[in-house]
Amino acid sequence: MRNAHGIGDGQLVRQEAGLVELLFSVPADSDYFDGHFPDFKLLPAVAQFDIISRFARRYFGISHYIPRIRRVKFSSPVYPGSRVRLTMRLDREKSSLSFELADAGPGTRLLSSGTFSVVLQDTDGQHDADGPENGGQHDAGTQQDARTQADGGPGDVP
Repeated sequence: MRNAHGIGDGQLVRQEAGLVELLFSVPADSDYFDGHFPDFKLLPAVAQFDIISRFARRYFGISHYIPRIRRVKFSSPVYPGSRVRLTMRLDREKSSLSFELADAGPGTRLLSSGTFSVVLQDTDGQHDADGPENGGQHDAGTQQDARTQADGGPGDVP
C-alpha cells in the first residue's frame, strides 16, 4: 500500500524490542521531489524526516508530535528511485528515537542519521509525560499540544 507520497509500507527485515529495520523504495514519481530541484531531483530533508517519523508511528506507536530534534545529519543525497534501509531504535527511558537511513544496495552508504525526542503512548492510549521532570523542555500545556497535533491539529505530519 502506498501513502499520498508514493512511499509503500516497506519490507520488514527485523523487529525486536525497541528495534525495527525495514527496506523501502522512494519512487521517482513521488511528490516529495516536486520542485526540489527541477534539474537535479533530491529527497528533501523534511521529506526524509516525515518518512522516518511515519514509520516510527507505525512500528512504535509514538505520537505525531515530535517535541525536539536532538541531532540529525544528512550525509548523502537520496535520489528518485532509491531503495533504502531504515533502522530505528526506540529508547523508552529517554523518550527518544535514533535512526539510520542507508542505501540498500552494495556498499550500504549512509544517507542520514539522527535522534529525536518522542511522545510515547501509554497502554491506555494516553501520552506519557515528556515534561521537564522527564528530561523534556515543555510547559504544562505539552500534553494538550501533543493530543491536538496527534489529532490533526497544527504541526501534524501526515
